[in-house]
Amino acid sequence: MPHKTIVNADQLLMGIFLCLICDSLIRPMAGGAALPAYGRIVSAVICAGAVYLLFQVVLRNCRQEAFIAVLAGKSTASKAVLILLTGSFLVGAGRSLQQTEKFYRYVTGEGMPLAVLMLLVLAVSVYAAFCGFETILRAGSVLLFFLGVSVLLILVGNAPQMRLENLQIPQQPLQDIWNSCIKGFNLTPELLLLGVFAHSCRQKKVNEILRGSLLAAVGVDLLLTVVSELVMGQFEALQVQPIHTLARLGGISVFRRLDAVHVSIWLLVSVFRTALLCVGLGEVVRPLVVERCKRAVIWLSAIPILAVAGAMYSMPEAWQQWGETGLVFISTAAVWFTAKREAVRWEKRCG
Repeated sequence: MPHKTIVNADQLLMGIFLCLICDSLIRPMAGGAALPAYGRIVSAVICAGAVYLLFQVVLRNCRQEAFIAVLAGKSTASKAVLILLTGSFLVGAGRSLQQTEKFYRYVTGEGMPLAVLMLLVLAVSVYAAFCGFETILRAGSVLLFFLGVSVLLILVGNAPQMRLENLQIPQQPLQDIWNSCIKGFNLTPELLLLGVFAHSCRQKKVNEILRGSLLAAVGVDLLLTVVSELVMGQFEALQVQPIHTLARLGGISVFRRLDAVHVSIWLLVSVFRTALLCVGLGEVVRPLVVERCKRAVIWLSAIPILAVAGAMYSMPEAWQQWGETGLVFISTAAVWFTAKREAVRWEKRCG
C-alpha cells in the first residue's frame, strides 16, 4: 500500500482549518474591492456551502478502498489523476509561497530581497514536510493556540473603538452579494488533503473534518470581518490588508503596537500551510516515480514550487484564484470519476 501515513482526525481538521483561515489573514482583498461586510458575510456562507456540497458528493459516493486504489497509481487512469493532483498541490504551494512573500513585503515596507525570503520560507516548509505529516500537525496545535491569542488580542484591543453606526446599510444587497461571491469563491488545494488521507479515518470522521474545518474558518473570518467594519466603517472595505490594519489599530494598555506579534503568528501559519501542501505534493508524486527517487521527492519538489511562485508575479490575483480553483475542481472531478470506477471493480471482485 503506497500510503502508510496514519493521522489523527482532530489534528487533520485543525490543520485544514489553519490553511483555510490563512487566506483571510494574509491575502489582500481581490482588487481592493469596496464591498461592505454584509455582502462578504452572506457570500462566505454561500461559497462555503457550495464547497461543502461539492466535496460531500465525492466523499459520500466513494469507498475508502477506491481512494486507496486511485492513489496507488497502478492504472493509467489513476496515474492521470495523480498528475492532476500534483498540479493542484504544486500551484497551491507556489501561490502560498508567493502570498507569504507579498504579505511580508507589505507589512515591513521594504523587507529582505525577494529571492532570499522565498528561499528561506521554502527551505523551512520543505524541511517540515520531510519531517512528516504528523510532526507538522503537532506543530499546528501550538500555532492554533497562538492564533487564538492573536484573535483575542484583536478583539480586546479594538473593543473600545467599535461603533454600531459604522455598519454599512445595504444599497444594492443582491448585487453586492453576487460580486462578493464571484470575487471570493475559491477551491483551495489543502481541501484535497481530505482525499489523500481519507484512508486514515472512518468515513463519518472525514465528513466531520470537512464540515468542522469549513465552519470554523468561515466563523473566524466572519467575526474578523464584522469587527473590522465596526471599527473602520466604510473605510474598512478600502483597505488592502483589512485584518492587518485592524491589528495595527488595536492596543492594550501601554502595548499600543501589537501588530508585530500578530504578523509573526500569521506568517508562521502561512509557512505551516505551505509545508502541508508540500506534504500533499510528495504523497501524490511518490507513486509516479521509481523506488530509489521516493525519498528525494520532497527536496526535488522545491524547484518547481519556486518556479510556480515566480510565475505568479506576472499574473493578476484574479487569474491566480480562478486558475487554482479550476485546477482543484478538475482534480476533484477526476478523483470522483476514477474512484467510482475503482469502486465498481472492487464490488465485482468481492461480489
